Amino acid sequence: MTACFFVGFSTGKSEGISQGAITCKRQLQHRTIDELKSDLAEKERDIILEYIDVQTDIKSKDEGGFWRTNYVQYLRGGIRNAAAISKVKDVRIRVDFFSKTESKIGSQIFTIYEYIAPGQLIKIKEKINPLEGAVHFEIEVEGVDVEK
Repeated sequence: MTACFFVGFSTGKSEGISQGAITCKRQLQHRTIDELKSDLAEKERDIILEYIDVQTDIKSKDEGGFWRTNYVQYLRGGIRNAAAISKVKDVRIRVDFFSKTESKIGSQIFTIYEYIAPGQLIKIKEKINPLEGAVHFEIEVEGVDVEK
């Protein structure tokens, strides 16, 4: 009797799973492309920071002219939007500066006022004032706005 119950339960469970898969497939077949795009865009908006990649370095440039030296530091690199649908703008980047003892000695925040389409890489060049005693830095994207 127990074996019959187990076989009946297992068979019913597997039939229920396959029926659920068929129902799900039918629902997806009846959705329009615009509905699917809208769902994907909504999911991307929820985790948009995972799609934004920043690769930068700090470069020095002599802007002093012919007779004098004046080195200026620039944060240079690129920002890539790896999302499939969502266009972003106004990327907020935080640069943390660290001493040789790995102590955080300060931060600067920049907003890059550009539109970045899905799959696009934009170049950035921002004037930066590294703190005295900083030997390395880390960059983090604090936020972005998603274009609607």
